[in-house]
Amino acid sequence: MICLRLSSYLHPCLKLFLLKTNSCSYMYPRHFGSHFTNQHKSEELHKMTDSDSIKLAPTDIAVFEVDATAGGDAVTAISHSHRGLRPRHLQLIAISGAIGSSVFISIGGPLTGGPLALLIGVSLWATVVWAISNFLVEMSTLLPIDGGFVHYSSRFLDQSIGFALGWNYFVTQVALIATELTSFNVLVAYWAPDLHPAICISVGLVLLLVVQVVNVRVYGETEFWISIFKVFLIVGMFIFTIVTMLGGNPLHDRYGFRFWKDPGPFAASTPTGRAYDIWHAVQWGAYGIVGPDYIALVGGEVKDPRRVLPKAFKSTIYRIIAFYVGGALFVGINAPYNDDNLLNASSKTARSPYVINMNRLGIPVLPDILTAGILLSLFSSGSSMAFAASRTLYGLGLQGQAPKFVTKVNKHGLPYICVLITLALSCLSYLAVSNGTNTVLTWLINLTTATQLITWMVVAA
Repeated sequence: MICLRLSSYLHPCLKLFLLKTNSCSYMYPRHFGSHFTNQHKSEELHKMTDSDSIKLAPTDIAVFEVDATAGGDAVTAISHSHRGLRPRHLQLIAISGAIGSSVFISIGGPLTGGPLALLIGVSLWATVVWAISNFLVEMSTLLPIDGGFVHYSSRFLDQSIGFALGWNYFVTQVALIATELTSFNVLVAYWAPDLHPAICISVGLVLLLVVQVVNVRVYGETEFWISIFKVFLIVGMFIFTIVTMLGGNPLHDRYGFRFWKDPGPFAASTPTGRAYDIWHAVQWGAYGIVGPDYIALVGGEVKDPRRVLPKAFKSTIYRIIAFYVGGALFVGINAPYNDDNLLNASSKTARSPYVINMNRLGIPVLPDILTAGILLSLFSSGSSMAFAASRTLYGLGLQGQAPKFVTKVNKHGLPYICVLITLALSCLSYLAVSNGTNTVLTWLINLTTATQLITWMVVAA
């Protein structure tokens, strides 16, 4: 049995696991003493490798550098990315970074099965995402490094699993970016139906390039302020629902939970049909409810990760309950499941349960404000997806599972090659020009749902 000098903060279970493996990595706490330096670390590693003839796998991370941020005891793998994100950036990214059009528009799809079916399905999937968050918080806090959970799969499961997970997740995020860009075009059509789709998609790609390719702080600041706006937008829709259901609308209609009674909580009358409608809502949740994976990937570029990551993960359950479970409840109040506009409206914005209710009550201007807010949310979520995709590709490159040139970074420690590749592949959204926006959107949603489910299964392993 190879004897390893393990750091004091390793979890006992991981300690046992590492002792049983032939190729392991070494981690050092910030302080073995005030005089502990990089030279001492190198000497200790040299002594151990000489005395025990330890051979390190080429993709294992053998030495960790101490993060020199004030008050932090975090370690980071030797790489060239910089910890440019501050705790306040991470907190807002954790709260609403991945929220896009799903909680406003596409949630109307599963609502056609009935408001109660939607609420049950979303609640069921929310428990899965909460469990995934709890799985990731321990490993992300222990190893806040580039590559996130993709690296953990290679290190603690198998290299082949990490390879498959990394590329699967990369494809997922690229498809999600294309989905958001396609939706961007559909939303703009609410004001300019004759505008060519390629123009909207090109503008979206250029904006993403500006935010992503310079410095991670640009992404952090952008997400920080847009995330604040998104929180206010969602809360504003909840307040709108409460006020109007109590009669605060031009028609003075106190509709309350009317649509839960007529036409009813379920669209289907048989148990089998109701189970199918609930499953439809679960499938929507697999596409629309994300977030813990983004927090794990940010761990390699945030300051004081051991202090701020647990707080960010801890907020996941509150975000899920407030924005997704709460959103499922409120959209069921705003529109009946048999409203034709949920699936057949002329514009995608008009399919939003909130817009349906605004139009029914004769409220002007608000639909335009909501559409503008959703556009901003789409850009924000697309930016988070571009960050996740590029950092996943970068992590694969560091592990030798992607071409070496993708590990190149600029002077700010940003993997610009990965960003450019990610956005180039996102040009799949131009398929909407020839095949029709709604058709392409359906393809991309189905693809991302399937690949996202694979990701969660591997993370849970």
